[in-house]
Amino acid sequence: MGFRIIGSRYSGASRQLREFAARNRLPHKFVDLETDPSAERLLRGLGLAPDDTPVVLFRKRVLRNPSPAELAATFGLREVDPAEKVVDLVVVGAGPAGLAAAVYGASEGLDTVLLDGVAPGGQAARTSCIENYLGFPSGISGGELADRAVLQAEKFGARRSVPAEVVGMEERDGNHVLQFADGGELATRTVVVASGVRVRRLPVPGLDQFEDTCVYYAATPIEAQQCAGDPVVVVGGGNSAGQAAVFLADHAAEVRLVVREHRLDENMSRYLADRITQDPRIEVHLHTVVEEPEGEGGRLEAVVVKDTVTGERHRLPARDLMVFIGGRPARRGCPTRSPVTPVATC
Repeated sequence: MGFRIIGSRYSGASRQLREFAARNRLPHKFVDLETDPSAERLLRGLGLAPDDTPVVLFRKRVLRNPSPAELAATFGLREVDPAEKVVDLVVVGAGPAGLAAAVYGASEGLDTVLLDGVAPGGQAARTSCIENYLGFPSGISGGELADRAVLQAEKFGARRSVPAEVVGMEERDGNHVLQFADGGELATRTVVVASGVRVRRLPVPGLDQFEDTCVYYAATPIEAQQCAGDPVVVVGGGNSAGQAAVFLADHAAEVRLVVREHRLDENMSRYLADRITQDPRIEVHLHTVVEEPEGEGGRLEAVVVKDTVTGERHRLPARDLMVFIGGRPARRGCPTRSPVTPVATC
């Protein structure tokens, strides 16, 4: 049975819950205070006010402004008992590499635990379509690829726990003890660190006031729903940006692709660059960078861009900004209070 999230589309807390639910494939419906007249009626019936949102309604339970961890516990996404003694293998990071490690470890009979700070799939799960992955000639969405890998890992007995942010690790009694941001610990004989990459933020002054509401680093159905009928600017010259532009063209009122490179195929696969060039719904701005956002109250109205060749500045209408400028490698090992060396020993 699904659940409802009641909140404002311009609320950072509402967006965080929606993204967590969507990325973990939790069936839900978002009731927007800004556009849905039933939202306030629902709140009044519960004796709540808009200031109490976001609110999660599940069966007879009412969760006021819950954290992703509370939502995960409610829906059984934290399968690891904190009182467990020692497991055989812990995989930190549930992107494609981490999921593969969990499948191989569990299939060999190891008591395997898979951890991630948000959801299985990593950056790949935030991609609308992957067309150059071996074995999928017709393409596959990143979310579906992650779902299949999770099912495969669970088939062999691997357990997962999200959100689980590892902040430290120490040696104790011959085992590796992982320390979590919420104060918990988990002891294991073996650790595989598959922390992947972290998205890069645009170094644009003033953009931080829109980060929680109008700036996205993924193009999945939830982002498409958010920007339906709105003008959208996509920033980036790689495959992720290209796939996002193609995907969003089916949902947004206007799609403009801002690319720093002088050629679209400089860092993008040729097949994708050709597809974008031939799509009349996508307006491409080459050798162009974002200079500043425009808007008030956390609501984006436009972005000002600059042509790096001519120096000309243009104002591009935008209610939503999608950023895909490549990731930087995550710190080797886990972000810690003390140095950590990646471990893969049995």
